[in-house]
Amino acid sequence: MAHIKKELNLPTMRFLKEKRIELGLTQYGMAKILELLIGTYAHYETKAQGINLAILNKIRVKMGWSWEDLGRLIEIELRKRGE
Repeated sequence: MAHIKKELNLPTMRFLKEKRIELGLTQYGMAKILELLIGTYAHYETKAQGINLAILNKIRVKMGWSWEDLGRLIEIELRKRGE
């Protein structure tokens, strides 16, 4: 039986920043909506090289994205970086 890795290695998730700006929110405001600590949210937006799947799912649900929507955002992010 294959094991599912609990963390995805993603580039910094700039799509979160783009969505935050689109919504007219500060990092604090976005963190509050996502029910994350401001430092945790800022880390995901600027420095994170991975994310726990439970947190990724929480972000997806709070933003009202389907897995397909989130997959598109990640794919676009990876294409921007040439990966």
